[in-house]
Amino acid sequence: MQRAGSIVALSNEHADELRSYFPRIRIWTIPHVIKNDAAISPGPAENTLRIITACRLDAKEKDVSALLEAVKHLSGTCRVRLTIAGDGFELPSLRRTARRLGVEQFVRFTGWLTSAELYAELSRHDLYAHVSHFEAFGHAPALALSAGVPVVAIKSNGFLNDAPSEVIGCVVAETPTTEGLVAAMRSLSDHPSRRMKLGSSGAEYVRKHFSANRHLSDYEALFHAVVAERKQALDEHLAS
Repeated sequence: MQRAGSIVALSNEHADELRSYFPRIRIWTIPHVIKNDAAISPGPAENTLRIITACRLDAKEKDVSALLEAVKHLSGTCRVRLTIAGDGFELPSLRRTARRLGVEQFVRFTGWLTSAELYAELSRHDLYAHVSHFEAFGHAPALALSAGVPVVAIKSNGFLNDAPSEVIGCVVAETPTTEGLVAAMRSLSDHPSRRMKLGSSGAEYVRKHFSANRHLSDYEALFHAVVAERKQALDEHLAS
């Protein structure tokens, strides 16, 4: 890596981290492409707050247990349903946690889903819970936003730090705790119109920043810059 002329980061936060390790190397921020043929707005909630999250269930930075705790708190004041999409060695433990908390009847584990399956699942939910404490990018919340589903994040990271949360379509917990997550979710469950507005803002943000055309244009600029730098270095070498 130290011999690289350029490094591609997936978000501004990721780029800043890379610069701390490689201060002499040029860092480019080029996010993933998120397909967004047509945003799908969440349907009527029918007095039930439908929450979904999607992640590997084997990573310490994915705080899914905090989400189960949040559902326990929410279930005391509103009807709530949680879908957990993903697989990993922590799945049996999370099932036990759901039983211990008394929320097993509110939680559905789908196992791993393809992007197409997840996109279809997202369209049936009111909000996406981002419970990761670190992401270089954040593919699942980006996919949620592309479907018009607002994001509630236990902590802002990855692309969620690249613009104001209201612009991206996200509500960030004031503290990265279960209590903070519950408060952020209630701020949307109690205000459906704000939820819909954030969903629309998020879908527009994804269309603008994570399109294939934008991705190709960014890489084209990178390649032109690299070629120009190499040509300049060669010219200077030949002239010396």
